Amino acid sequence: MKKAANWLCALAFVLVCALVLGFFTPLMETGGAIPMLEWESAAVTDADGRETPFDMYSAAPGLEEGESYRFTVTLPARDALSCITLDGGAGLSELALDGEVIYASRAGELTSSLRILLPEGGGGETLTLDFVPEGETGVFPPILQLTDEASDERDSMAYANHYAIPAGAMALTLVLLCGLFLLGLAGGRPDWRLLTLIFAAAILIADPLCQSFGNYFFPGWLIGLFSWGGWEWLAALALLAYLALHRSRRFWALWGVMTAVSAVAILLCWGVSYLRGEYLAKYISSLFSELSMGYFSNLLYWLTGWLAMVCTLLSACELLRSYTSARAEARALALKNHLVMENYRSIEAKLREGAALRHEISHRLAVMDAYVQSGDYEALARSLGDWRSKDSVVAVNARFTENIAVNAMLQDAASRAEAAGIEFAAAAVLPRELPIPEADLCALLMNMLDNAVEGASRTPDGQRKRIHVQLRASGGFLAISCVNSFDGRVNTDERGAPLTTKPDPEYHGFGLSQMRAVAEKYGSILDLSWDRAEFTVQTALKI
Repeated sequence: MKKAANWLCALAFVLVCALVLGFFTPLMETGGAIPMLEWESAAVTDADGRETPFDMYSAAPGLEEGESYRFTVTLPARDALSCITLDGGAGLSELALDGEVIYASRAGELTSSLRILLPEGGGGETLTLDFVPEGETGVFPPILQLTDEASDERDSMAYANHYAIPAGAMALTLVLLCGLFLLGLAGGRPDWRLLTLIFAAAILIADPLCQSFGNYFFPGWLIGLFSWGGWEWLAALALLAYLALHRSRRFWALWGVMTAVSAVAILLCWGVSYLRGEYLAKYISSLFSELSMGYFSNLLYWLTGWLAMVCTLLSACELLRSYTSARAEARALALKNHLVMENYRSIEAKLREGAALRHEISHRLAVMDAYVQSGDYEALARSLGDWRSKDSVVAVNARFTENIAVNAMLQDAASRAEAAGIEFAAAAVLPRELPIPEADLCALLMNMLDNAVEGASRTPDGQRKRIHVQLRASGGFLAISCVNSFDGRVNTDERGAPLTTKPDPEYHGFGLSQMRAVAEKYGSILDLSWDRAEFTVQTALKI
């Protein structure tokens, strides 16, 4: 069932991407390609004007001093003002129309792209280009294009970019928001607040495009739908609703930081634009001028667009933190379950040892009863002496503390230490309940005790293998200390911090980094120290 839900969420995300792409597809369609003119002849001219033709589609011949390339083409008929665009002509160039020079570059002027206005004409004029390449020309021969109404085309392009670029940014925002929502839905933790952001982003995409140049591209019903002037206010209300649904101090702190960073960035850009007399400073000034006249649609659009992108980034950070926390909780739960199973196995082993001990006691009592019945008191004495000299009596597990979780961890470590031939001593002065979640206690103590058992087991033969653990809750702190013998060798990383190797990474993957994280969570640090014989770990958690 869960796998099917994951597939449905993935298909839904693909559908969202397809819908967004389908919405923008009409905006990418054009009425036809810009006409490109083909040069009709090519020659090398010398200082005296003599021409030597060459094939322009093969390797270009080299130029001597005073020589240049000459290209000619016959222009078609033009019904209105037109312009020619010349690309790849970096160097000394001269354009002539029927022998009359209409453009001449200066020495040292490297202009790779030219746009030159042409008068109306009935066609048949000869356009001649004299060209001496300088630097990297890029293409050869230069590309020639003919377009109509160059100024209107440029203005239309700028007008389109004014709306299309923000709409494209909002489209990426919408796709990201849908991905975040579906990811949470697939993981069983959907963030329903993201629907308000998705609604606002969809409005911020469609509304400005439909109200600007949408008549050229979109169907009438869509234009009519977004002709209502209240869509911008609905987007703003949706964003305010998203903010109102957050109570976390962390969220508002990050929001404040991003607001401050955005304000500083806008001020810097405005300052640079103002000093250079460029468009941005004038546009920002015009937005505030519009406010004084009661027209605030443009400013509202930019503010809601900025707010939507900021909230999207905050949502992504929040989802990432949520998944990280869930993964840590899952690993802590797996560690706790592993601890319970190990403690259960230890108890089961002790019960088997107890059963074996009871069987041996019953057997010896029967033998001693036979000695008593027969009056063989010397044999009875020898049997008692032999029993006292043997180490067959297994002690019952010690009870270290009233705290069940800590006691289970210490018993588990003591059992493993006993199996490895390590002396284990623990002193735990703790209440029955501690104001620390068991997940944090497991992450800290189990890693600490695992490291201790592992280190003590590497103690060289002939030296005392020992572990000494102390825990004490007093004065609002939980003091923890663990000292173990080891072989004196410590693996460290590039910063000098010790590393540890675990035989079972699935359950012991937290390591020292997780122990440090728990210590920092409770206002402490994890202090590590060692000499040639002992390794010490200690901390004091604020409880």
